[in-house]
Amino acid sequence: MVGIGDALVGIGLKQQMKRIQRYLDSEKINWMKRQLLWDEVMSFQKIVTLGTPFQATVWQALLEIPLGALQTYSDIAARIGHPKAIRAVGTSIGANPLSILIPCHRVVPKSGGIGQYYWGAKVKQQLLDLEASSNNMSR
Repeated sequence: MVGIGDALVGIGLKQQMKRIQRYLDSEKINWMKRQLLWDEVMSFQKIVTLGTPFQATVWQALLEIPLGALQTYSDIAARIGHPKAIRAVGTSIGANPLSILIPCHRVVPKSGGIGQYYWGAKVKQQLLDLEASSNNMSR
């Protein structure tokens, strides 16, 4: 992770992919232990990304999707006031530089399925399952 003051400006996820995969695959780690990673990340007061104003608007909309919830690309497009810009929303989501922190995995195609994800469909499904199970445990 790279921080400047109280802002998170980058995270080396490419180098950490094997660690993330082992982390998600582990049956021995419960949800509370998994939260330790998020606690460390969320200790930053701000997340700073570099992108166009449109991308920033899309990424902000992603941050507003609740844990365990799913939205479609068209939902995001409508929410940001550009209901016909579904492809541009998809492109912006694909350009998300902090793919787990800015939860692009919570966006799915309207036509069904889970859609694409930078780290692959398996990781996206694992993240969605993890979040769904955490919601069930908190009820």
